[in-house]
Amino acid sequence: MKFSISIVGSGNLATHLAALFINAGYSIESIVSRNKKTGLHLAKKSHAHYFSDLKKLNTSSQDFIFLCVPDHVIEQTSKSISKQEFVVHCSGSTDIEALKQTNKGVFWPLQTFKHNQEVTHKSFPIVLEANNKASLSKLEDLAKTIKHTSYVMPSNKRRALHLAAVMANNFTNHILHYCMLYLKANKLNQDLLSPLIKESIEKAVAQGAHLSQTGPAIRNDENTLNHHLKMLEDQEDLVELYKFLTHSIQKLSS
Repeated sequence: MKFSISIVGSGNLATHLAALFINAGYSIESIVSRNKKTGLHLAKKSHAHYFSDLKKLNTSSQDFIFLCVPDHVIEQTSKSISKQEFVVHCSGSTDIEALKQTNKGVFWPLQTFKHNQEVTHKSFPIVLEANNKASLSKLEDLAKTIKHTSYVMPSNKRRALHLAAVMANNFTNHILHYCMLYLKANKLNQDLLSPLIKESIEKAVAQGAHLSQTGPAIRNDENTLNHHLKMLEDQEDLVELYKFLTHSIQKLSS
């Protein structure tokens, strides 16, 4: 069975989810977004109807209504939709009870999405939750047909996974941003670090981050550590970050 889907939202997640569903042969019935520019663009790309007002959505013509909206408006958005609809939110950190429908679920793609950027690693997990067996079965079928492995877990476990994902993705990316700024300030080619970054991530995944940790902190190389801090002495934020991470590495490795 091929489900029909409507999506509320037109940002990064909505755009990538729509593409996933369309590539699997699903029909996107409607895109609802207050942002007319991105909403119309996604609707045209998805061959879907566009509405700026959720009240104009024909709720009898789709199997799922996906909420790809900021976490803080999920509950309010849900209240604007009939309780008889099957509504699904896509948040890693929001409880399923934020949805007010009789049939409700969570469909959280554990991946980072950026507008106009293809996802390199396309085989990512989908974390599912539903308030009854029938709804869960439909979500499992949906995940299976878009060729992604699904994992069922309650809201509290999903929130813990989301916290870990934020640290793994956002914090790592932020540190890399600092690295690139430092290289630029010193007129060094940023591409020189690319092989090291890729190798570090691959080893951390394959061997475990603890076993693949190297460098002056884990060796307790005080001369190098102090020299680095002296090099950073005019950059207070980096000094504090360097000290914190050095201490953390040494604490976990002791």
